[in-house]
Amino acid sequence: MNLVKKRLQGRLEELYFNTLKSLFERIEPDGFFAESLTGTYCGEFPRTVGALVPLCLELGRFEAAERLLALAIEVMRRGGQGYAPHVFLPRSRREDGSEFYPWHCDLLQLDAQAHLLAAWARLALAGRRAGFEEHTWPEMARLMARCSGRNLLASGRVQLYDPERGGFRIYEGEGWSIDHGLARNPAFEHSREGRMWDTCDLLTQCFLGAALETMARVAERRGELSHSALWRARLEALRRGIAEQLTLPTATGLRYLEMRLPDSSGGRIFPEVSWVCLAPVAAQWEPLAPEVLRRTVAELRRRALRRTGDGLVWLAGDVGTDGRRSNLVLGKALGWEIEFARREGERERLVQLLDFIERVHRDASIYMEWAHRSFAGSCRGRRWESRDYLPRFSDAEETELESCAAGWRLRDCGNGEQGAWWCWAMARLRREAGLPVQPAVPGD
Repeated sequence: MNLVKKRLQGRLEELYFNTLKSLFERIEPDGFFAESLTGTYCGEFPRTVGALVPLCLELGRFEAAERLLALAIEVMRRGGQGYAPHVFLPRSRREDGSEFYPWHCDLLQLDAQAHLLAAWARLALAGRRAGFEEHTWPEMARLMARCSGRNLLASGRVQLYDPERGGFRIYEGEGWSIDHGLARNPAFEHSREGRMWDTCDLLTQCFLGAALETMARVAERRGELSHSALWRARLEALRRGIAEQLTLPTATGLRYLEMRLPDSSGGRIFPEVSWVCLAPVAAQWEPLAPEVLRRTVAELRRRALRRTGDGLVWLAGDVGTDGRRSNLVLGKALGWEIEFARREGERERLVQLLDFIERVHRDASIYMEWAHRSFAGSCRGRRWESRDYLPRFSDAEETELESCAAGWRLRDCGNGEQGAWWCWAMARLRREAGLPVQPAVPGD
């Protein structure tokens, strides 16, 4: 751990402190948080609140967590659609003088809703903001019911029945071919192919599972036993769905799948790997035994880990359907792997991860959204952009490519979601190393 502690100091400590300072300075008195400093993204992304709140809880900044959640819930309530928007803009004023927060994009992203739910429940379970919990519980209970209903969590095994009798009745419903027991996200934002996917992805399952589990605990503490019973039944249905439909047998045992693509029946397997495979780490919820995640990360590294000629080790963001690796490293994925390596005691891998971050941030003082390999001019006449996949090469060509003087370009330094997840992982690692987790930042 001494070598890890040494790497956490100096340049990386400055990057961590600068990024933390930037994140907390951006939380406005009304709770608004601007996602981007560079103009790459406009407005606030409620999904980012799901990254900022765990960071706030790690640092004991409960009031900041409440402000962030309170605004996201208020914007959801005023929108009248029963869910949080993909993006909303800063406070505006109508002609009659009333204030509102315009919705910039009303996509229903199930993972974003689950991010909010899990963050809210964890703040409630921290036991520090009782008045806030009481005020916002009805809205969050309705959101939890909607996000785990059969229209999104495709399971006929658990259904809501006859609420007029004063509660929920749970029963094993009749299953259909579409009842695979997984949650379907119609707009999952992925670096893979640089687009949104209509899919049953591991990240959405894990955050929904985390939301169901923590919301059930809050409901039990509040005496809302009908809610907790329903959510725990749905949680078990989700666990079964993941075990049966989102795993792949290997020679050493089961591993998680990145996605299952829906169709007119129960969907089909998508067998590739990407940063999404680290989702249980971020969600702090594993549907199956820890060995399943370990095998999944091992497969991800086997297929996506690269080593350049100068000794830099990096994990490609995803592996294409033809086996080629992407030319991108996502900022939050680095944070999630740091947390996984910390938990598993992988000191050598931690040093590799910290070395990569320090070297690619040579000219940036705040953490990135992503890094991609930039080949100025050409390497054997080829040029690639961030979302391209590295072409296939022979072993000799691969060695030559990896030895080329390839630089790294950073996008959207200061990005809210990516920076928050990285700081969350770094705070945990710094605490284990005996270093302070919080510098002098603006007070709550």
